[in-house]
This record gives sequence, structure tokens and C-alpha cells, in this order.
Amino acid sequence: MNKLKKFFAVATLAGLFLLPSFAEAEAGVRVYVRFGPPKVRAVRIVKSVRPCAKAIWVSAHWQYKHGRHVRLKGYWVKPRRGYVYVLPRWKKNHHGYYYIAGHWKRV
Repeated sequence: MNKLKKFFAVATLAGLFLLPSFAEAEAGVRVYVRFGPPKVRAVRIVKSVRPCAKAIWVSAHWQYKHGRHVRLKGYWVKPRRGYVYVLPRWKKNHHGYYYIAGHWKRV
């Protein structure tokens, strides 16, 4: 019984170290949807207070969650030295539409 407990403890610790690498692998998986996001009609943009002088405003945009398009509100992103922020967007290819989340890119 004592050996079994040690085995599970070691397996759990190994899993904790390997979990980030599995998460990174999953981040590269694309989910395709048949239809792109709805067209945006007239929109009233209400920006909250800028958190710092060089903050970047990310406009409201559509994501696909739980089988439907969901509109996310706009938000501020604080700058990171040595990086540029790539805005979230939708792309289309022969498989359908897929969403690319906003992310930081090293310059």
C-alpha cells in the first residue's frame, strides 16, 4: 500500500510539470465554425478610463463559445516593453472560419 501511495505522489508531481506543455500544445488547435461572426451595425463605443498613458484599446469583438457567437466588450491592454499587441480577429480558409485571440508578439 505504501508503494502505491508513493507511485501516485510521483505521478501527480510529474503531471504538474508536464501540464504546461500539454496546454501549449492545445493552444495551437483551431476550432472551425461554418459561419463567421455577425456583421456589426451601428455601435456606441464607451471606453472606460485608460489605466495608463500608452494602454491599447481592444474594440468589442465576437468569439465563438458554447456553440454560438458571443460578443465581448472592449477593454484596455497595458503595454509590454519589447512587444506589440496583435488584435483579435477572424480568418477564413477552406475549412471555415476560425478565431485568433489577441496576443503579444515580440518585436
